[in-house]
Amino acid sequence: MGGRIICSVLRRGASSTLRFQRIGSLGDKFVYLVTNDANKIIAATSQDSFNFGNLPGGTYRVWGLAYGGQLLAKAGQDIFSDVLADDCSGLSFNSITVNRQIPQGEASHC
Repeated sequence: MGGRIICSVLRRGASSTLRFQRIGSLGDKFVYLVTNDANKIIAATSQDSFNFGNLPGGTYRVWGLAYGGQLLAKAGQDIFSDVLADDCSGLSFNSITVNRQIPQGEASHC
């Protein structure tokens, strides 16, 4: 699973919000799924941005999900083994990886 890698270093007073843009997705019902590095859902959002500021340092992934019917995806579910919608759904083939670091003292580099 390839994708883009983004490094986010939280600094006091700095924004930790990332914006997304979907290209060529099918259907009107679409959400972004934010997962941890074990592909467990942290959050689902229909917004084109997500604030990583409340999450601890670590590796996260952002996936796109087009779906029909009701969205069933919720925090703690595995995006590959759990049912994400009560009708058809399509998960993006790749993800955006976000490596979030919280510096302690000196400058931090991703």
